[in-house]
Amino acid sequence: MTQEEKNPLHLILEDFKLHLVSSGEFARKESIELAEQSTLRFAEESTDHQSEKLDELEVEQLPPLPMKNRAQLQIQSPYRVRFYWSLRSNPFEILKKILGDEAVKYKLVAKLINQTENREFLFPIEIAGSTWFDVEADSMYRVEIGLFAPNKPFIRLLFSNTVQTPRSKPSPFVDWSPEFLVSNEEFVEILDATGFKHDATELALAADNPEDTAIKNTFFSLFGHHSFPFKISELRYALFALASGLSLEDLRGHISAALFDFLQRLITEHEVSSEKIRSKLSENFIISDESDEYNESDKVIYRTFGASLIEFHRKKPFRKYPKLSPISSLRR
Repeated sequence: MTQEEKNPLHLILEDFKLHLVSSGEFARKESIELAEQSTLRFAEESTDHQSEKLDELEVEQLPPLPMKNRAQLQIQSPYRVRFYWSLRSNPFEILKKILGDEAVKYKLVAKLINQTENREFLFPIEIAGSTWFDVEADSMYRVEIGLFAPNKPFIRLLFSNTVQTPRSKPSPFVDWSPEFLVSNEEFVEILDATGFKHDATELALAADNPEDTAIKNTFFSLFGHHSFPFKISELRYALFALASGLSLEDLRGHISAALFDFLQRLITEHEVSSEKIRSKLSENFIISDESDEYNESDKVIYRTFGASLIEFHRKKPFRKYPKLSPISSLRR
């Protein structure tokens, strides 16, 4: 490269024998320390500012919903739904203009309607708010907001959406595909892993109608009632679980709140123990202990129902008695 072809910067560097260095090498030590302290203070201030912002986010509340007419029902579980509502204006002001002093007899209520069983429940409410309702599994529900007074027509103001609560057990539909055939041992392992073992016990007991009659006879022997406003399958499961040694409190959340309260009242009134329940069940069912030896010749093949339920093949005249250990969904 000739002198003329060289970059002017290169020519200058060659003439003065200079080397490219950082300007920081010539900075005074005091200036460097001051810059480092400033950077540190800036970092601390930034961190403090970010912490304040995070604290504000933690306590920041969602904006309130505008006051308009709304009634919304939401499902949480087979036994619980949430309801939130609001009214745009005070209905009592309009009611007072129409009825005068008679308006004071009315109360603002939410009417929870079980459309499956045609039952209604009234709950006093405010102009706006939210609450939880205990409900039944596999049922249709709707809520109506209105004005109620004893011996007066119900004045409906709003009604909510309709919801269908889920089943409290796997699907009853059968999948007949050969790849879903399982043996007894495999079936028990599957249910133990998925938490549906008590549903298998329930299906085994619910497979034929004579057992419905047997449960009704057992219930009458225990409490003197011929009828009850609950699904017989749920009552059957509760009685067998109680007879196995579980307390009623152990069943909370695994049976409907209505059945829980019903059994709690009857058990207290009649002083019924788990031994008595088992004794009465033994009068209507042939029950074997889990310690019975398993006969290999009695091994059968089951077909799965939906996720994990099965169709029980009847080879033995007795019912396996449910113990605490195999009811995996009730373990704590």
